[in-house]
Amino acid sequence: MKKVCPSCQIDLNPAMTLQGVEIDMCPQCAGIWFDRDEFFHFAKDVRYVTRQFKDALERKVLSPLRSPVADTGMVELSLFNGKVFAHFCIKSHGIWLEKAQRDHLPADKINVQIDLNLQDGIEAGQDKDIAFSLNPELSPLPSLAVSSSSVLIGLYAVLSLALIFAGQFLGLGAGTAFLIAFGVVLFQFIFGPFIMDLSLKWLYRVQWIRMQSLPEHLQLFIHKMCQTQKIKMPRIGLIMDGAPQAFTYGHHPNNGRIVISHGLIDLLDEEELETVVAHEIGHMVHWDMVLMTAAQLVPMAFYYIYRTLLRYRSRSSREDKSAAARYVIAMGAFVLYIISEYVVLWFSRIREYYADRFAGQVTKKPEKLASALVKIGYGLAGRKPVKTGQGESTASVGTRGLEPLGIFNAKHASALALSSQTGAERMGGEIDKDVLCDAAKWDLWNPWAAYFELHSTHPLIAKRIQKLSNLSVYLG
Repeated sequence: MKKVCPSCQIDLNPAMTLQGVEIDMCPQCAGIWFDRDEFFHFAKDVRYVTRQFKDALERKVLSPLRSPVADTGMVELSLFNGKVFAHFCIKSHGIWLEKAQRDHLPADKINVQIDLNLQDGIEAGQDKDIAFSLNPELSPLPSLAVSSSSVLIGLYAVLSLALIFAGQFLGLGAGTAFLIAFGVVLFQFIFGPFIMDLSLKWLYRVQWIRMQSLPEHLQLFIHKMCQTQKIKMPRIGLIMDGAPQAFTYGHHPNNGRIVISHGLIDLLDEEELETVVAHEIGHMVHWDMVLMTAAQLVPMAFYYIYRTLLRYRSRSSREDKSAAARYVIAMGAFVLYIISEYVVLWFSRIREYYADRFAGQVTKKPEKLASALVKIGYGLAGRKPVKTGQGESTASVGTRGLEPLGIFNAKHASALALSSQTGAERMGGEIDKDVLCDAAKWDLWNPWAAYFELHSTHPLIAKRIQKLSNLSVYLG
């Protein structure tokens, strides 16, 4: 239904609030139209606001404004002891609130907060209070150094204590337990990338190609990036699969590997492809390969302690007198396994944000990475699998095991596909902005979205786009 501002006589635009309620807003005067009962969604004290509203209706007077949705007049209501004047449509039960009146709403009773990151129709410079600032602040992220050190030190400190307790029941001294743990970490660090090389070659048929085999623009971009960041040229792997994927791994920035899929090259334009590669180089520059490997070993170690203590039987006597204490420690190790899994997932999401920001800053085109994320999300969520002779999807066989490593996790792209039956099928063409907006609303305001993200290695796509949008405005 078309809604017209009663003051400016122009169409109202949908606007999202931080409370997750979509309202209608004038792009010129910033007046707000609340449809039936929407006003009360923002009430902190519903009884108080309802009582104020009923009292105001008894003292109503005719309003000079006409209803945005009905060809009829409205009545003016004096709310909150005369501090706020609103206009009420008796026919539709909607409420019109001008911006000046909105500013006088008692914050302890009712609070309306517009989310500017996803708001359309308000142009910069029209209203300094509602439009993006010409010199906006960059949205804060947790300190990379502090989060890295605190997560790793905390995880390994707790793991050390668990090893000491577990070692008492397994007949191992503290020194022996630490040596075993250190040996596992060292083995994973030294041989992990080589094992990954073999796995990719045998299981996923990755082709390690010369830099000259890449598109010319990508060759020049990678060479320039490596010179700027003072790192060696990475080894490039190509997955001959239609699913758009990209990831990196290695011992350190100077022997990193970047693996991309043929589907990614086909799907993205030149600038989008460059920002995705920049994202992967960001992981290399930030040493994410090493830090994430070290972090991921801790949950594995807790789970191993849990399983070992459950299977262990005392050899000193027929009666296992240590069983009760051992089971308590085993259950404690399992709880720590669950907690550490969530800590590592949070750690991974933070590093994804930093890789996104790195790509946006070095390319000066964060909007291109946002566009690439949307296309990849559509591609992973909605591409139709090609069946093999065994009835298995070639895309599934090719990249399913690599999803947690990639720039975007297909398991968490489903909101994009579910938003429209045809949206994902058009991934090679123009993205439907209305479909994207609906998916973004789910990511940002649906209560289940937070639960969904909690179990993901990657932030939800709308949150990543939100950060990139802020960076785009910050860069001008």
